[in-house]
Amino acid sequence: MTDLLSPFYNVKTVETSEEVKPTMDVYHPDLVILDVNMPDVDGFDICSHLRQEKKYRNVPILFVSGEKDDALVEKGISSGGDGYLGKPFEFAELLETVKVLLGKTP
Repeated sequence: MTDLLSPFYNVKTVETSEEVKPTMDVYHPDLVILDVNMPDVDGFDICSHLRQEKKYRNVPILFVSGEKDDALVEKGISSGGDGYLGKPFEFAELLETVKVLLGKTP
């Protein structure tokens, strides 16, 4: 997914939950994309933790997952997410969702 967005946006990736906040503190992202299934914790927990901190409350969060289930979409939104895409998705769908969440074009 990073390869898809890199031509349009400055993209930084992290592999573990411990890297999320330090990376955000350095790069101040306009948008966060979280996979629901991460190696050490799920994306919902990360989202909930980010939403508890004032400096991250207004950063849009998009969930992506191999599972597209209504209960997971609801959990993503209730944890503080702003959108949810089930894999596989078309690049145009990803780009349009990102543009909508950012409120602008790349």
